[in-house]
Amino acid sequence: MWAEVIGLPGVGKTTLIQNNLESISKHFEIIESKRSGFLQKLYARFLYYFRIAPGMQDKKLARKLSYRLSFRWFKSAQAHLFFFDSGVAQLVLENLIETDFANKAKKLEILQRFKRPDILIVVGDKPDNVIQRELMRSDRRFDCDEATLAALYKKAEEVLESDFKPLFTQVHIVKPGEDQRFKDIITNAQSH
Repeated sequence: MWAEVIGLPGVGKTTLIQNNLESISKHFEIIESKRSGFLQKLYARFLYYFRIAPGMQDKKLARKLSYRLSFRWFKSAQAHLFFFDSGVAQLVLENLIETDFANKAKKLEILQRFKRPDILIVVGDKPDNVIQRELMRSDRRFDCDEATLAALYKKAEEVLESDFKPLFTQVHIVKPGEDQRFKDIITNAQSH
């Protein structure tokens, strides 16, 4: 089983995860993409050169996806994995926003070609709240004005609803600060 958290940059994903690490670690092995071994890096290169990069224009996204997908290869199919930082769905979402949704169909097709997370936890909040949080961050993901960011985030929410959610078996919606709901999703995940 593989669980991943997704949402607009600045929505509060990292805070929600950090507030609930103890609960997550009781039910999942937490994967941090900064920690990889030699064989995993080798397999990521294989994925990049032979499975993902060919035919894909965005080589930076292809490299990141190859790296994230390689973590799954070295784990048992029965392992319960949770990506601490952005997993494959989040990478694609952020890239779509960053590129103003260029080549959307091709990027979504990549998600369909490989094993996707079994559980997708979507963190959502009022758009104005998310935009303000993103604008206040010192490590902003997107360097654009508020109006442009609002337009990009509006489109991203539409893509999340119409294109992302149908790709996943289990989709759960939580709001920032809904720690108990998040814990319930994590706890009940193993019963599905």
